[in-house]
Order: sequence, then C-alpha cells, then structure tokens
Amino acid sequence: MPVLTRPHDPHRGLPPFGDLRRRDRLVQEHVSIVRDVVARIGGCLPEFIDFGDLAGHALATLIDAASDFAGPISHFAEYVRSRVTRTVVACVTGHVWYTTCARADAIALRDAYADLRRRTGVMPSDAAFAESLDLDMSGLEDRLSTVSAVMSIEPPVVLAPAQGPHRLPLREAISALPELERTVCALYYQDELSLPEIAEVLDLRPKAARTAFARAALMLASGRGYGGVKAGNR
Repeated sequence: MPVLTRPHDPHRGLPPFGDLRRRDRLVQEHVSIVRDVVARIGGCLPEFIDFGDLAGHALATLIDAASDFAGPISHFAEYVRSRVTRTVVACVTGHVWYTTCARADAIALRDAYADLRRRTGVMPSDAAFAESLDLDMSGLEDRLSTVSAVMSIEPPVVLAPAQGPHRLPLREAISALPELERTVCALYYQDELSLPEIAEVLDLRPKAARTAFARAALMLASGRGYGGVKAGNR
C-alpha cells in the first residue's frame, strides 16, 4: 500500500529554547484538535487509509504551528485547526487511491445520478440508481462511500454542477432534503460530528451513515436551484 507522504511545510522549524515551554503548552492544550480533524475527515475514508499516518502528520503540524505562532494565544485554536486541516487534506488528496480512483469515481457517480434524475423527473431511489449502474445494493454502498470521502475533502468537486446563478443557499438546500439526509448533514456541518459519531447517534451502521452523507451530496449536486422535484422511495 502506498505510504501517505507529508506535504512540504515551509513553516517547519524549531523555536528558540526559551519558547519551548510555550510551545509545549500550546501542543498539550490543543492536541484535541488533531483528534477532531483526523476523526472528522478520516471517518469518511476507506479502511485502508492509515489513520495513524494521518494523525502523525497532523500532530507534526500542530507542533510546527505551536513553534511558529507569535500571535495572541486566544487566536491559536483557529489558526492551528486551519493548518492541521490543510495537512490532512493534502495527505489524502496526494494518496494514489484518491488521485487515480476516488475523485474520478465521485464525479462519474455525481453525473450518473443527475442524468437519471433528469430522465425520470424524480429523485432516484437507491434501488433505481443501483440498477442504472448495474450494481447490487452492497456494490452501490461501496461506490457511494467514495462520494462521501470526496465530499469531506473537496466539496466543490461533488457540488460543482449546482453552482449556477439560480442556486439555493446551501443551508436552505439541505433543509429541503429527506429526513435522514437532512439530519446527517446537520450533524456533520452544524454540530461538526464525524460520520462514525453520527452513525452512533442515529444508531446506523458506519457504512449506512457514509451512504446517507453521499446520497445527500448527490441530491444537492443534482437539485440545488432546481426545486420542486419529488424524492423517490429508497
């Protein structure tokens, strides 16, 4: 399996000796951000992506950020969350699975879903979508897991077709989704839970939570700004 490589960080370096205590304090007080970011993004990824690698790169970024940061400590959490998120995203998007498979597959599924919706005039059910792709339901779940991964890393890749001049605001579009998809999106975007946490809250299988998140992404991509389209039965 290819190893996740850490992106080049021009900020990397050691602080003056006198700042080591401040650095260590910042690391200790903000290490939970590493856990949160890795869990939130990693929860959407396939099992063969090594969480340990992601966490290691994220922790190194936290240490670098604590070494470099010269601003008020009250601003550090926002600063380090942004840097850690960029590191984890860069690690995943540089992985051979993502560059050669995941991104292209998510785009293909997005376009196939939108085409089926246009042809039928309704929001496709899972069964109808699976049939159109010549998949069984288990195969569809596996494919949709790829969409959830890309949606967590690069939302514009999935939502791009919906970015027209008549699009609805994302919050309004989410509020129009079916109940399960709406709830999953609310917990993910508003409450900032990871998909494994959402699965636990809603008593779903982890794969079912990823599938619901992916289904919501496909609905948003094919329907934002269109309006008045009925949802099919799952």
